[in-house]
Amino acid sequence: MVKIVLGREKKILGRPISLDPSGIATHKHVIGVTGQGKSKLLASVYVQLLHQGVAASLIDPHSDLAADVLALLNDSGYLKGPNKDKVLY
Repeated sequence: MVKIVLGREKKILGRPISLDPSGIATHKHVIGVTGQGKSKLLASVYVQLLHQGVAASLIDPHSDLAADVLALLNDSGYLKGPNKDKVLY
């Protein structure tokens, strides 16, 4: 089952806050002031989807988010081996 972790609670237990498949399949808005981590959240969600075998596309007119995603994919080893041909940039 696909599950996307968005973050963790700040309480002692630090339980993950996540989206289940029905939550992933609906539209989302990510809003906030500059420097609050919106792009980092989107990059994390995108990479988690790819690692779980979910096809996803990313449209980034300024290419900053795309560069962050490529760095995460490279650091995680996703671009090595059979997955390297699945990513178009």
